[in-house]
Amino acid sequence: MTRRDIVIIKVSELYIGILGRAPDFIGLNYWVNQILDGSLSLENTRASFASPDQPEYWDIYGDLDNGELLDKIYTNFLERTADTEGREYWLEELDSGDIATDQMIVAIINAAQDPAATDEQTLIDAQVLANKVEAAITFVTETQSFVAAGSADFIDFAQGAVNEVTEDPETVASSQAATLSLVAAQPAYLVGTYVSAEQKSTLSFLGGGSYVQIQNESGQGQDGFEFGSWTYDEDNGLLALNVILDTNGNAGMVNGPGTLTIDANITTQGLTLGVADEALALSKLTADAGKAEVGSWIGFSYNEDQSVDAFFITNLIDGGLLTSLDFSFTNAEERYVSAGNYIFEGDQLSVSGFTASGRSADPESFVKTLVPNLDHTLTLSGVDGVGTVLLSYLG
Repeated sequence: MTRRDIVIIKVSELYIGILGRAPDFIGLNYWVNQILDGSLSLENTRASFASPDQPEYWDIYGDLDNGELLDKIYTNFLERTADTEGREYWLEELDSGDIATDQMIVAIINAAQDPAATDEQTLIDAQVLANKVEAAITFVTETQSFVAAGSADFIDFAQGAVNEVTEDPETVASSQAATLSLVAAQPAYLVGTYVSAEQKSTLSFLGGGSYVQIQNESGQGQDGFEFGSWTYDEDNGLLALNVILDTNGNAGMVNGPGTLTIDANITTQGLTLGVADEALALSKLTADAGKAEVGSWIGFSYNEDQSVDAFFITNLIDGGLLTSLDFSFTNAEERYVSAGNYIFEGDQLSVSGFTASGRSADPESFVKTLVPNLDHTLTLSGVDGVGTVLLSYLG
């Protein structure tokens, strides 16, 4: 288990116990990254969660007295109330002001996870909390691309993912099945990466309204990319593209900067575009349960002021094809398409036949370290000029 995985579990426990729900992907990664880069400690994070200045915390606990608060937190964490002696102790501590809510929370977690404990109730408590974390991580992984994350409906779904999970493993399975049903019921959503049948082209739609098309035809003068913006008219099935940069000749969607509006039919399996009186069918690049690396991944590098300096899209396609785009916002020479063949074993990503458009004359081979994390991100080490990059799943 990586350090990131450990922090993911610890922050997920705070969402479960304090907010009574599974995390949302953006929120979880915000707190995890703050802890990993040293901006916050786990203690600071607990205090932030249990602060009246935190709107979601205040919505839940603002009108509760200390007894009601205590009962709520125990139920969130352990699906039970405190025993009489424990309840009296915590109420006295809270009422006197000798202990803050976040300090009580860490004590409850530590007691439930005491490795030396042998009494039946503590063992049950430990299993309840572990099961809730397992259900929560399934939820956050499967719903990370939801547009409505943070909405009232999404919060209800996140609460339902953990609220009835107990020490019984069947309750975990039930929660996970409900999460998968929720995801399956969502309308087809454009964000993600789509691959042409011959795997020579990928089309990636980013959540912020940008799109990237990568053309992999080395030696034919059409290896390159398009970068621009997109909007989708769901009612009329129309996709509008505004191409800002075009480096792939007459391949791609538009030859040169310009605009294009086309028919687009989106399903959970793929995308069909009406281009030049033809139907262009692309398959959605999705995760493979047996291959942790398969998918489309995006990472960022940052300036000293924390503004984004560059992004990286890496497509790892089942069958062993890797295509990628490095895109610097400030340096045009650091914008290029790469492609090669890969094998992933253990935590080693071995790449062969690697070429970078306009940069490498001869194919190269190299090995990078690639570690899958619990939240369906990848940690890639050994990136030239950057070091380590966190790659988030794009689709």
